[in-house]
This record gives sequence, structure tokens and C-alpha cells, in this order.
Amino acid sequence: MMDDVIKEIEEHLEKAKKRAKLTNKDVLKVQSGIYFENHLNHLIIIYLGNMNDYLKANKEAKTFKNVLKTDFIDNVLYDYFKSNKLWDLTLDEMIQDRERIQNLGDTLLDKVYKGLPLRTLLRQQKGTVGLYTDLEIFNKIIETTPLIFPKISGNKALLANLIMKDYFLKNCEMSKEAFVANSKGIAEMLNYKFTDKHFQNYFKINKLTNDNFKNI
Repeated sequence: MMDDVIKEIEEHLEKAKKRAKLTNKDVLKVQSGIYFENHLNHLIIIYLGNMNDYLKANKEAKTFKNVLKTDFIDNVLYDYFKSNKLWDLTLDEMIQDRERIQNLGDTLLDKVYKGLPLRTLLRQQKGTVGLYTDLEIFNKIIETTPLIFPKISGNKALLANLIMKDYFLKNCEMSKEAFVANSKGIAEMLNYKFTDKHFQNYFKINKLTNDNFKNI
């Protein structure tokens, strides 16, 4: 059974490598086919808009640098893999450690969904904006998802959405109700007041793309 999982992972890794394109910054990027929930995507846009307004107001014009959406998402995903000791593991090492990795999935689900009415999960809407990400990050998503959420359809998107929500819960002190796509959740998201602390927390996480050098 595990041989089939390894074969599937290796096939997906090869396909991703073929799809990757070199950017003008000499970084391999790939259209992942992963989509964020509409509600979450909108929250990311609001958060970054507020963060960049904060940076612009508190930095000299010569040192101010916008935080880009692609960099922000890459860094949040990278921080999760790095903080949970997944980034530096080979595929063989991850398979040997699969019990711990599957427990990470249970922990994510508990953090984001525990206590919410199950019916609210039916309202989550797939977005139309895909994840354009660093090839290294996409490869780690490919390797991780069959182990963290085995036999779950759409597990790559599930993992990416959960990681982003976990960031906002942990670093912005949001409540999990804000991620529910109903009138109450939408109102909480639109009216949430981000503070300086919530923006500064971003510059404390592990980074794949270093956008700290002008902003801290």
C-alpha cells in the first residue's frame, strides 16, 4: 500500500517539475491547481492591504517595501513546514515519521474546526484564484498531503487552506468563526481590527522569501 503512495507522490513531483517556470528572479514557480476558499482569499487581501498601509505609515519612503501576496503565502506555508520539522525531511524520512505527521493533520483540523457546527463546513466555497507558489513549497505539499490527510479528496487544497487559517488564528488572534462563510463570519472578517502586533508577527516567522530586510 505504501509503495502505491510513494509511486503517486513521485509521479506528482515529476509533473510539477515539468510545469514549473523560471521567474525573472531565477526562482522556479508553479501553478499548483490548489484554490483557496473565497472567504479566506478575501481575508488575505484585506490583511495585506492593512499591513502595507501600516508599513508605509511607519517607514521612510526609501526603506518601505510592500509585502506581496505570493511572498506572504509562500512564507506562511514554509513557516508551517519548517516549524513542524517537515521541511528538511526527505520523502523516506517522512514516511518513517508518518504517524507524527498524521497527528499534525488532526491538530490542524481541531484548531480550525473544533467546536463549530458541522453544517458550517458545507458553506465553505472553493475560490477562483489558484495558488502560484515556489516549486519547493509545492513539492513539500505533494509529499505531505498523502501522509497528513490520507485518502481525502482535495487534500492538497485542504492542507493549504488550513495552514493559512492557522496563521490568522495564531498570529492575528482571530476566532475560528471568522472563517465560516455565513453572514456572521463575513461580518467578523470585514470588521476585524488588525493591530501593529498582528503585522509585526509576520516578520517573526520563518521565511523562504526574505522580505524582512526593509520592513523591520
